[in-house]
Amino acid sequence: MGTCLIVPEGDVPMVRAAAYVAHKCGGEKGEARILVHSMPRNQRPDVKSIARHGLTIEVGPVPQGVLRHDAVEKTEKALHFFLEYLDLLNKDKAGVINKLKEWYSGGKVPVYRSAKASAPGEMSGKIQWPSDPENPNFPQVLVHKSIQDRDFHKIKKGDPLFIDLNGKVIPYSGSHGEE
Repeated sequence: MGTCLIVPEGDVPMVRAAAYVAHKCGGEKGEARILVHSMPRNQRPDVKSIARHGLTIEVGPVPQGVLRHDAVEKTEKALHFFLEYLDLLNKDKAGVINKLKEWYSGGKVPVYRSAKASAPGEMSGKIQWPSDPENPNFPQVLVHKSIQDRDFHKIKKGDPLFIDLNGKVIPYSGSHGEE
């Protein structure tokens, strides 16, 4: 996953901030990605939902209950560049905007978007993970090795998605689009 900067859809100031941070963190080559969240602000269950603007920094993968030194450093780095952006914006807004235009020729910032929610109350679309009928917290399959740890890579209909305990490959059905 690397460093993921999550911004609400339509929040232009935060997309600009995320674009600045992503570039300073090395962009996609440095594993910094921007994810636009399409859930309306009044339905997001987090602190940034009460502010006018919000940006979330996620770094991973990190197992629960583990403090990884490299993940903390990446988080601090992204936060530093976010604060640097705000400082520069307050000092010279036109200069910062011009810098972004220089870095992102054509005015296009590469962003990713979550699949649209398919059920009420979901924050984003999800692919159903096959689980034990008696215990939905116990998975019956593994993520296929061809996509394991490959966040932000496209999958196409028919690509291996899961593998069951008998070795049978379960392909992506195209439930959220052909790719």
